[in-house]
Amino acid sequence: MLGRAVSPGAVLDAWGGDWFAFVVVGLAVQEPLYAALTEGAARLREARLVGTLEAVLVTPISPTRMVVLSTVTPVLGGVARGALVLGVGSAALGVRLDPAGLPLALVTLVVALVASLALGLLGASFTLVFKRGDPVSSLLHVASALLGGVLYPVDVLPESIRGVAEVIPLTHALGAARAALLPGAAVDGTVALARLVGLTLVLVPVAWWVFRRAAARARAEGSLGFY
Repeated sequence: MLGRAVSPGAVLDAWGGDWFAFVVVGLAVQEPLYAALTEGAARLREARLVGTLEAVLVTPISPTRMVVLSTVTPVLGGVARGALVLGVGSAALGVRLDPAGLPLALVTLVVALVASLALGLLGASFTLVFKRGDPVSSLLHVASALLGGVLYPVDVLPESIRGVAEVIPLTHALGAARAALLPGAAVDGTVALARLVGLTLVLVPVAWWVFRRAAARARAEGSLGFY
């Protein structure tokens, strides 16, 4: 698949024809989304291991807010790393980016972060209920990296699994960001952004409900302080 994506052709031409620029934008966007996806469950597990989770959850702060707020610093670090990737790629490696597309790219990043945080809540729910590490976020990250189009266009995937890529938020986040930032891209970024918004509107209430149920179950079982 990677060889097909790098080779000249209509698939890559739709993104401006520069595979290296394609990958640089993909890696830059992936950085903060990975942090949003994985850090909530990781911080929840850490709080449980050191015995502070139960004390935190008896305060007025909701469990959902606690998990989301715990990801702020890692997400900001991911944003900084993503900006560094774009900066180095543009200044030192000759990657051409379109500054006019930056507003759309930033809006896309914000929406994608919300979707990733929602997915992260599902992983945190597993940690609360089963008192184990979080395989959910790891599996979602691997699926996103392989099927979301970080290193190659989604169009090179076999049709049998291309449908799976369409329900991964990263796929549409990268589509919108690349359409905005890559000169010569012939893809409508607003369509990708609209699909991302639609997925986010579904994921957020589902993840919120699942996590609240998981937290209520853990409290009822009195297992918040155990791991």
